[in-house]
Amino acid sequence: MTLPAGVGTDKSAVHSDAAGQQYVTVEDYTVPAGAKLLLAYVFWTNQSQPCYSAEFDGDPMSVVGATAIAGGSSDVAVKVFAIVAPEAKTGDVIVNWGSTPVNPCAAVYVRSYENVPENSVPSAVQFQSGTAEDVNDGETNDTTISSLGTAGNLLVFVGAGLGADMTPASNAESWSEIEDTLDTGGGQGNNQDLSVYIAEKAAASGITVTWAATDENAGMIIELIEAVVGDPVINDAPAQVVEGETILIEGANFLSTQGSGFVVLCPTDDIDDVGAETQTVVGWDDDILEVTVVRGSLDLDTTVYLFVENDSGDSNANGFALTLESNNQLNFYQPLFLSFTASLTRVVD
Repeated sequence: MTLPAGVGTDKSAVHSDAAGQQYVTVEDYTVPAGAKLLLAYVFWTNQSQPCYSAEFDGDPMSVVGATAIAGGSSDVAVKVFAIVAPEAKTGDVIVNWGSTPVNPCAAVYVRSYENVPENSVPSAVQFQSGTAEDVNDGETNDTTISSLGTAGNLLVFVGAGLGADMTPASNAESWSEIEDTLDTGGGQGNNQDLSVYIAEKAAASGITVTWAATDENAGMIIELIEAVVGDPVINDAPAQVVEGETILIEGANFLSTQGSGFVVLCPTDDIDDVGAETQTVVGWDDDILEVTVVRGSLDLDTTVYLFVENDSGDSNANGFALTLESNNQLNFYQPLFLSFTASLTRVVD
């Protein structure tokens, strides 16, 4: 099982201007090669001013889900935008509040993910929100969501607390904290600042986020579906190899990191052959491997079979046949060396 995972460098931006502004921009965000999903987590005060749209370098982002809060003018809201199979490039993520500027504050956090299907939009599986209407009469300091999700998938909690003192104190289920220090600040008063909390955990799970104060809070869980990865496939490798040389193996579904994966040469077309020799891995990526050939006890000048097992425990069904040759350079120079030795012996005699 390979969980969806964040890749590249996360970036964020905040806005805390009493006059308000129409856009919040995360500048120069880079989607790395191999990313299958781009998410923009958006947090803002005053739910009566809806967040209309988001884009990445001109490419529109789709809404995954949003919270809703009952209350007065000092509300807090969360919305998530996505691009599936984003282009690997650098550009601005721009979030737009339309003709009505966001007032007084907002935050945007951008993150890319790998190991998710390229044709599957994340699911906003459940959300729960606080209902306090002002800082002095909050009803709760917890955001609680019941256990949910399917094993193998990744859950992402995104939440915000209204007020400068609403820094999240903890979560009860040991979720991995991705962001817990992002705060809009700006001196807009305790009921008009935002504190952001983002955490991840393998499904299925629930979460209770305890904020440092009692005030309005909103949170939502989205579920990132695990990509179904096929068995490793070897498309190309040298037809002949010799011990000690470094070779490239091209193919697919090796996964982006080695983890517990390995490469072996076998005397038969069976990865479990007792005579299999583990090769030395120099570099590992999803579609190309670099290994140094280890002969071990394998016979020279015979056909051997190359297998790759990835971190998920999957391997190519049939070995890639190649020839393990003797060191030709050594064989070429050895007769010359023997001839030179014999000549030297005659001269000495």
